[in-house]
Amino acid sequence: MNIDTSLLLKLCSAFGPSGHEGGISELIASELRGLADEIYTDALGNLVARRKGAGKRVMLAAHMDSVGLIVTNITEDGFLYCAPVGGVSPFYALSGYVRFESGVRGVIMCGTKTKRAELKLSDMFIDVGARDEKEAAALVNVGDACIIEHEGFIQNGRVFSNFLDDRIGCFVLIEAFKRLKETENDVYFVFTVQEELGLRGARAVSYAIAPDLALSVDVMTAPDTPDSSGHGLVIGGGVGIKVKDGSVITHREVRMKLTDIARECGIKHQLEVAPSGGTDAGAIHVSRAGVKTGGLSVPSRYTHSAGECIDLADAEAAISLLSEFAARQ
Repeated sequence: MNIDTSLLLKLCSAFGPSGHEGGISELIASELRGLADEIYTDALGNLVARRKGAGKRVMLAAHMDSVGLIVTNITEDGFLYCAPVGGVSPFYALSGYVRFESGVRGVIMCGTKTKRAELKLSDMFIDVGARDEKEAAALVNVGDACIIEHEGFIQNGRVFSNFLDDRIGCFVLIEAFKRLKETENDVYFVFTVQEELGLRGARAVSYAIAPDLALSVDVMTAPDTPDSSGHGLVIGGGVGIKVKDGSVITHREVRMKLTDIARECGIKHQLEVAPSGGTDAGAIHVSRAGVKTGGLSVPSRYTHSAGECIDLADAEAAISLLSEFAARQ
């Protein structure tokens, strides 16, 4: 297994909440410049790296954006109140360190009278060390976005980090691009924006590209911890080949092709049938007159927390399967 873990952790630490993906987009673009036949950003901010060909138009997508917070109010005492950008859990957010795009840092807390069982984001505030509203306003403006972050680490072949949803998908696309063999297909590697706010970037870019077939690469929660049902994907069980989730029933032809390639190449995999949740595949498959769409998932624990967890072997399986699929259509 030849995984560039330094790049993965660098992707996970990049700033890029929904609507503010410029930093992560530039990092990804810097990895692919000189490799892609064409690389561009559309009006919404989706990043597209193209390997030109005369064959089928194949779109491979992963979202760049992460969940975060946006400042709604600054108090006279210099504290910041925020609203969520995407699905932010107050329990995961509490006591988290935050970073704004400017580099300003703070910590998110709640008052001493707040009952933990009734904790809501609206009860919480960010302390940036300001003594009053004027000092806070010199550091942060209403409307500024921030991310909750902790330093990631790798142990026992597993990665613990914020924003593996979906920087691991971005990493899989980058590595698959580098490994892609000669192909006649016209392959678009797409890094989408605003997935956490309703698959917005994928909807626009899939309309523009009009692919013949597409794959979305994302995480899917693995219910394999002690308090979970135990029915679903398993960390270390291989790449998930999506059958359905709350946003899509994948195209049978694409799903069977993925399964056949995985078996032929000895790529460890598992089938994913998720009762809820969704990925960019949900928007892509209903674009224009419809797109034959499938999905690959890297099993993940603790989604939308500062300590999401994936197994590097599952990531390697996803890279191998994606690059083989792109080459064979």
